[in-house]
Amino acid sequence: ASAFILLFGSHMEVVRDKSTGNWRLNKILRRYWQKDLWQSLFHSLLNFDLGSERKCLRDLRVAFDEYIDEDRSREIATHLNQLFTHLPKKR
Repeated sequence: ASAFILLFGSHMEVVRDKSTGNWRLNKILRRYWQKDLWQSLFHSLLNFDLGSERKCLRDLRVAFDEYIDEDRSREIATHLNQLFTHLPKKR
């Protein structure tokens, strides 16, 4: 739910797909948001199977680790530092 709020700025709404019985997001992911990666995350977590939980979570971790390589890691750190400059200073 936290990842959804960070992406959309609103709370998650889900619906059950009548043809598959799986839960899915009610909103559409934007194409420039690494759609496949986020769809996999939300689909896996909304339709979690206790029998394959370790493999499911491991696969998600590997997918995100592969996406956030060293270059993207530096880019993310730069963006976070820019955001931190806007936070109020401690008194």
